Amino acid sequence: MKLYGTIKTRSYRSIWALRELSLLSEIIPVGLSQGKLTDSELLALNPNGRVPVLEDENGAFWESMAINIYLAKKAGGSLAPQNLVEDALMTQWSIWAVNEIERPLFIIAANLVIFPEEADRGEIANAERRLNRPLTALQASLKDEYLVGNRFTIADLNVASVLAAARMASFSLARWPVVDTYLDRCLSRPAAFDPHEVLSQQPRPPQWADIIA
Repeated sequence: MKLYGTIKTRSYRSIWALRELSLLSEIIPVGLSQGKLTDSELLALNPNGRVPVLEDENGAFWESMAINIYLAKKAGGSLAPQNLVEDALMTQWSIWAVNEIERPLFIIAANLVIFPEEADRGEIANAERRLNRPLTALQASLKDEYLVGNRFTIADLNVASVLAAARMASFSLARWPVVDTYLDRCLSRPAAFDPHEVLSQQPRPPQWADIIA
């Protein structure tokens, strides 16, 4: 099994999943230009041109959330869904994280960490407003310590891997104390990554307006 990507990209989510599931995999760093794959062989595996890409005996898979759900089901055990309802809920929360909180959290983290000297306070304020509704929904949904089956599952790993951008950017979750505690709980797991290892400073890309549109 091979995972193409690095901890500095969204591949960190799947690297965490591989660690959590104790699945042996070769992690292969790849070249990117403006966030897109440049290797023609990798583009054949993922025509969408991004990482991570997982390759195993069943084929090639891309999109970090889909990869992680696949890995959980492949490995079985407590992280995987135990029935159809759990399967739907884990998929639901994984899609929710990408659709509802990933982009505004990324905008905040980018402005405060990736290119802090060019930070746009208007972008940050707008992103913070966009986070209010989904984070309030997550706060209300966390009736137990975890999202599905009252145990740590791939749903928690996927959601926490996106929420971790709040830690990367030192964005306070104090308004949502249950969410704040939940994120600490997930990131304290031995297999979890250090959020501060993910982002590094770089110039604001010229196509930034298109990226966040």
